[in-house]
Amino acid sequence: MKNDKRSPRRGGGSRPKPERPRSRPAARPRAKSAAPDRAKRLTIPIVSFLLVVLLTVVGWSWKSQLHVRDVVVIGARHTPVDSLIAIAAVDSGAVFFDIDTHAIADRIARLPWIEEARVYRGADMTIKIDVHERTPALMAVDASGKPTRFIDAGGYQMPYVRGHGYDVPLLKGLKEPFIAGAPTENPALLELADVVSRVDETTDALLSEFELADDGGVLLYTTPKPGRGAIQVGMGTGGFERKLSRLQAFWDQEVLAQREKHFEWIDLRFDSQIITRERTLTQ
Repeated sequence: MKNDKRSPRRGGGSRPKPERPRSRPAARPRAKSAAPDRAKRLTIPIVSFLLVVLLTVVGWSWKSQLHVRDVVVIGARHTPVDSLIAIAAVDSGAVFFDIDTHAIADRIARLPWIEEARVYRGADMTIKIDVHERTPALMAVDASGKPTRFIDAGGYQMPYVRGHGYDVPLLKGLKEPFIAGAPTENPALLELADVVSRVDETTDALLSEFELADDGGVLLYTTPKPGRGAIQVGMGTGGFERKLSRLQAFWDQEVLAQREKHFEWIDLRFDSQIITRERTLTQ
């Protein structure tokens, strides 16, 4: 038999694998210059600043050409409008946006009848003065019964205005001087004004007059009823809300229930008891 063995290939062993081409290292990107970016970052804020300055100048120039056309007063009943305009002291033709509205409101709020003042610029180049006036709780009268001033719930005094009637109790015996823009220094009167301003209609119907006594206490005179005179009520120097509530209860339970009696004096100065002086109407 023939020898079937094949002669080994030249070089012996298996055929060597071809070598892979080596990859070239990636080229490094060239570094960009930072100068353009830095210039860009500086340019934006500079342009913005110049734009703001330009708009400010244009806006100031535009505002300086706007002038007050008129001064309008809203809400005044007892305070003359001419007085409010004079106190505002806004010159005709004044620069509209130069007006100090807060200073005007502060001056107006010092007037005796003004409880609150608001001053603002209107859309039609007008200065608006919007006031809220005080509401009287008591009307003070002199010894002859002539009205002299009003007193509101906070104890502030307002000058009497003829022709404007208020259905409020009278107050006699007020001797302190009139001080505009400040509440009374009498603690009893200060409390009384606050309480009277908040009573209900039923109790309010009982209240005719108050009198400040020389000892610092308060006397109340009830509203006269048909066939009966006013009843004098001793109120003391404080606790008026509680005492008026006791008076209303006593009135409903005793005074109205005993029509044959006339109560001349009711003393509410003591918390533990009510002292009365009365007489029968048949005597």
